[in-house]
Amino acid sequence: MELSDVLRELSHGRNIVISHYTNVMLKLLFLTVLEAVEDKRRVIVVDEHDYVARFIPLELAERIQITHSVEEACGEREVFVVVFMPKYLRRILHCRAVDALVFTKPTRMIQPGEYVKYYVGKVAEEEYVLKSPLKGIAIRLKVRGDGVKVFEKPPGILAQVLEILKNIASTYGDVTVKDAVVIIAKETGVDRRQARSILIKLARKGYIRVQKGKIQLA
Repeated sequence: MELSDVLRELSHGRNIVISHYTNVMLKLLFLTVLEAVEDKRRVIVVDEHDYVARFIPLELAERIQITHSVEEACGEREVFVVVFMPKYLRRILHCRAVDALVFTKPTRMIQPGEYVKYYVGKVAEEEYVLKSPLKGIAIRLKVRGDGVKVFEKPPGILAQVLEILKNIASTYGDVTVKDAVVIIAKETGVDRRQARSILIKLARKGYIRVQKGKIQLA
């Protein structure tokens, strides 16, 4: 999946991005908004704390509307509403806009109703994962001062095994290391010792993690 595909997913329908990493969320916001305005869409950003106003590139700020009011932004349907760090999440539930994107930090009070949840977590230095369990999306992002890009796949057989693990996860959920070794050996033709070695390499590189004997995609 390319970065443009991710931005398109975020900018259509009702989505909520949840993360501790404010800087990463801001970068995703700017990229998503830029993609939308390039498509000639009208964008309103709700910035109650003035985070966006402080860091948004000037050329982008001139092409969108920024407001402090959720009610003002959500009064229309044919507009892309982006809400950054709302004070009260419950206010977004009644937004009339067909397309709405919310960025917020984790809280027990998140009950976004029809909003699809995305999560951003850190897996390594300058590397993050953006995932949506509901949509089956999980991509790694390289985030630096100069922007965001999709993390490249691992080389060779590591990429093949990672794809096998993704297919297993989407069908069965978390799988044990023992079962994964058997499946990898069967589908790739390597022996079980090599299969286990490949899993260790993927874990060291941050593509997977093992918790209580089960493999989880990073």
